[in-house]
Amino acid sequence: MDSNPGLDAVVMPGVEEALRNSYKNFNPDSSVSPDFWEKAEGNLTQVDSLLSSRFTADVIKERGFPPTRWNLLMFQLLTMPGIPVIQYGSEIAMNGTAAPETHPILDMGVDKELIDHITNLTSLRNESKALRTGDMEVLHEEEGWLVYKRSNEEDTWIIAINNSPSTKSLTLPASVIGDDKELRGLFENNIVRQNDDGSYQLTLDRELGEAFNVIEQKGFNQAYIAALIVLYVTFLTFLWAAWRRGKKRAAVRKMGVASQ
Repeated sequence: MDSNPGLDAVVMPGVEEALRNSYKNFNPDSSVSPDFWEKAEGNLTQVDSLLSSRFTADVIKERGFPPTRWNLLMFQLLTMPGIPVIQYGSEIAMNGTAAPETHPILDMGVDKELIDHITNLTSLRNESKALRTGDMEVLHEEEGWLVYKRSNEEDTWIIAINNSPSTKSLTLPASVIGDDKELRGLFENNIVRQNDDGSYQLTLDRELGEAFNVIEQKGFNQAYIAALIVLYVTFLTFLWAAWRRGKKRAAVRKMGVASQ
């Protein structure tokens, strides 16, 4: 019997618990199940719901800093497979353990940093089909350092989330990225280019997320370099001409003084 009659999507079982445990503190105790990513495809993914406590309450219980924890969680929620659902009030990190405390009147005077962060991630997801329905490949997942690849025939993204108290690095082979590529980070303005051995070195500071767009490596702008050379030569020619005119004037003045 069909357990989902007439519904296009349902909330993925266990997704709230998995995401909360992953981001309420540094270095989550346990990683998600191996089939977590596959099960998320086509299902609703969320972290707050009408019947649950707020994720902010979990963070405060762990003595964490809610804005940072929310930023990292939203980075995964809005770049992973599935259909993300953002509950009323999550965008301002509402607190509470049970209704009606968990759903007060929306406070419009709060800091908009988290709202802007969610807006930017949502815009990115809307613009990239690869982030919505592309293939998913986990490249690294250990002690809060999560790196995965979202791609289709048109676009490729490397998502890196450092949910740890220290800077993390990861070397990716050319077989994952391709040759002569460049990884452009959209949030921290990171740029990663291919090393001499063909690999790519990702490095991310603590408690940050980054979305790297894989593009063709940009070579030197020949027109720009040519223009700089012409400008440089013109400037040197001007200096040389000015020096020559000054030298001639000095010689003329010297001759005039001598004739007197």
